[in-house]
Amino acid sequence: LIAKVKEMKALNDIIFSASSKVDMDDMLLTIIEKIKVITNVSIAGFMIYDKQTNMLTGCGDIRGFNLNVLKSEDVLVKSFKNATAFISNELFIESASDLQKLYKDYRVTSLVVLPLIEEKVSGLFVLGNKIIGKFLQADMRFLSVLTSQVAELISRTRLYEQLTHRVSDLVAMRDISNTITTEPQLEEIIEVIAEKIVRAAESDYIIFWFLDKT
Repeated sequence: LIAKVKEMKALNDIIFSASSKVDMDDMLLTIIEKIKVITNVSIAGFMIYDKQTNMLTGCGDIRGFNLNVLKSEDVLVKSFKNATAFISNELFIESASDLQKLYKDYRVTSLVVLPLIEEKVSGLFVLGNKIIGKFLQADMRFLSVLTSQVAELISRTRLYEQLTHRVSDLVAMRDISNTITTEPQLEEIIEVIAEKIVRAAESDYIIFWFLDKT
């Protein structure tokens, strides 16, 4: 019972700390730092799926570890595709190329991987190198609950980011509409649009190309 209470307190602490973050990267890094202390591991990270590129992109302690889900059928890609967990305490004997890369490049010797499931799988939660003892199936229970909560936070943060971008787009369109005169000239329109878009997109410049049919 005491262990259960400690787990719930740890879970609430992680979720409360992460919920205050509105930026996706900040939220994930907050969760990573908290979970490393609570679970007594030295490596933690996420692999977030980008459907545009079909890539699983690592962050946290596995930053730079990326997998193409269309070109690989290794363990982590299968875990993502099949929404299944994976556990190994002897990564050095695993033959899969992705696990060997984790072992050689990131010094991961033991590993737990859990799928992040929103409406569908959106990525993987990765923990490695338990400092004392081995990863046990008992660890999976707490980590599974945590992962489901993290997936929900990711979903809400993505929605917030989408709404923020949408509001920014609407504000930019309103500003463009308000600054164009009733009898606008082409050059004036282009200048106003360029200024507003550069500001809204936080870019350095914008280029328009026009077709001259003459």
